Amino acid sequence: MLARLDPFRVLIVYKVQSSANYDVTKRSNVALQWSGDILATTKPRNDIWNPEVKTSEYDRALLSNYFGELFWKPGFLNVIDFLPSYTISKPSDWKDELEVKDEMQFFEMAKTEAGKLFSAFSKGVHYEFLVNTDSVYDATTVQDFVLRMLKTISDLGLVSHFGGLMSSSLPKEGALDLYLEVEEMVRAWRRTMDS
Repeated sequence: MLARLDPFRVLIVYKVQSSANYDVTKRSNVALQWSGDILATTKPRNDIWNPEVKTSEYDRALLSNYFGELFWKPGFLNVIDFLPSYTISKPSDWKDELEVKDEMQFFEMAKTEAGKLFSAFSKGVHYEFLVNTDSVYDATTVQDFVLRMLKTISDLGLVSHFGGLMSSSLPKEGALDLYLEVEEMVRAWRRTMDS
């Protein structure tokens, strides 16, 4: 999604990594990072469109308030406007959950959930725990994290095709079909985990 919304950012990383001077053993100054590329590094301003703000002060993170206003919220509203015209053959909990939110709730919940899940997954990778990790990250907990991650990414993926700014967006019907297909795959996976 980042490459489709901010191709310049990803192309910079690609060109640096293609350079003869690139050293894979050193941390790159332009490496993609969760904080800054996905979640905003700066505290949100009250007036994000203040004409006194310099271009360099606009946060280009995928889930920054700027992209929220320009892309995620309008895209979400387009999804909600489209849903009544789309016939769904099976019940969908995911669709039902989307329909009870407004654009602000959707965006804030996506940001919050992405941050929580990144923190949860990174703790398991970086071994921040001083306690027995098996007692903290049991199979049920990890499954819950994975399910929440799949749902969050699927919600954002669906909305991304309705935002109007990305290149190579799927047709609305196709995006919704795939969204519902992923929900069904997740539901089937969950049933196998529960049995």
